Amino acid sequence: AYADPPDASRKELRDTFWSEAPAVRCAATAACRSDASDGDSAAEVLEALRAEGYKELELDEVGAVIRVWNLNAYSNALAPVACKVAHSCAPNISIRVDAQAGSIEATACCAIKKGDPLGSWYFQDTGLWWMGGDVRRAIFEKERGFLCCCSRCREPDACRAVPCCACGDGEAVPDGSPSASSSAQTWRCSQCGRAS
Repeated sequence: AYADPPDASRKELRDTFWSEAPAVRCAATAACRSDASDGDSAAEVLEALRAEGYKELELDEVGAVIRVWNLNAYSNALAPVACKVAHSCAPNISIRVDAQAGSIEATACCAIKKGDPLGSWYFQDTGLWWMGGDVRRAIFEKERGFLCCCSRCREPDACRAVPCCACGDGEAVPDGSPSASSSAQTWRCSQCGRAS
């Protein structure tokens, strides 16, 4: 469907969805790399499109469209406003696509105060939601090219809590520093405050 409109319309679509984003290198954009060859690389998609008669398309353009789709689509749809919603491991909205009606709907999952950033869960794997912040951040960086800095990732990681060996009453949890590797994180007891 993207290849059908004239050049100016295609450029407008790319500018709407990708004008402010840098080139991202992650699994979602792997198809845009020259070393990709799994049937879905930008070069292979371009070859297939040219075989279908879309001779005016260029490799950079196909790569940009793949990046836009892989990094911004919800289900089977793109929308200029919905694609601006940030990821959050503690989402306050849920995005639902109704392909039949041609609509995308955001529903609040909790009370949202004026000025709160909107965030939705980007990933299909809901099991990932239950993992520790260090695991989530590593997967997000590899799969989508970003280091999550949502409120849940910045706060102490309750998913990895263990009994405190010093007081026995509290739980030790790693700090929520998104830039720290799991081996460099400080673990602190919620009861006695001991850091290790």
